[in-house]
Amino acid sequence: MSNVILIADDEPWQRMWISQMLHRAGFTCSTVGDGDSVVERALALDPDLIIMDIEMPGVNGLAAAEQLRVLPHTRSLPILFVTGYTRPPLGQAADELRRTEWMLKPFHPDELLRRVRQMLANK
Repeated sequence: MSNVILIADDEPWQRMWISQMLHRAGFTCSTVGDGDSVVERALALDPDLIIMDIEMPGVNGLAAAEQLRVLPHTRSLPILFVTGYTRPPLGQAADELRRTEWMLKPFHPDELLRRVRQMLANK
């Protein structure tokens, strides 16, 4: 059975591009387009990893991650933030979100695959 990855980004082309790339690498993907849907989908799907943008409509990625960290079922779920921020917002508060990593957009597909595989191996 392949690893399940939840992709959360408000840009449809970004969700599709990441999903297709990961699917070709053998992963199963599910996508959502806003921060409000991340927690709900994570609870329903039980993904192995979340790849999430920070700036999304409604609840942003950081707030969604904070919600996931207080729920027993998703507390230790690894999250990879993909962001256009050259420096993650909220600094220390963002760093305190356990099991999170950051990746700057735009990124090379090979780098994303490397990071995904590394995070899943360390799960």
